[in-house]
Amino acid sequence: MRFRPADLLQDSNVPLLLLPQNNRVEFTSDAKEQLEVWRAQGRMDLVEAAGEALSECMNAYSPYSKCPSGAAIVTHEGGVYSGGYIESAAYNPSMVPLQTAIVDAVIDGMPSYSTLKAALLVELRHGAVQHSKSMGVNVSQIAPDADFKVLHVKWSS
Repeated sequence: MRFRPADLLQDSNVPLLLLPQNNRVEFTSDAKEQLEVWRAQGRMDLVEAAGEALSECMNAYSPYSKCPSGAAIVTHEGGVYSGGYIESAAYNPSMVPLQTAIVDAVIDGMPSYSTLKAALLVELRHGAVQHSKSMGVNVSQIAPDADFKVLHVKWSS
């Protein structure tokens, strides 16, 4: 017997992996305040990264957990690369947002992790699946001097 996403999904209208997703999320008020702080500080790299990570979160494939998330990384050279959560029907091996953002950066020619200046994660504050702790550990190991920030989203009304 084969095992397919349809075997787990109760809603047959859920778009499959390569189809456009529509996770209706928006930044929380705390996240919006943080963006204003970064604008005032002239940290437009983080503002751009936040926009990229939000876009990835909105397009993340998480039909089983309903916990979309997105990440963006910023290099010292000014590059911003992003990726979203790609959930597997088997749950493991799902691809976490940092992993997909790094794939984006490597494809574009990022020479090493030492070029990482900042990493940003966008996720639901109380989602059943959380990436902030593991992403924080991973960033601290691959780029110890990089800033790691988390911005939360909520479901849009």
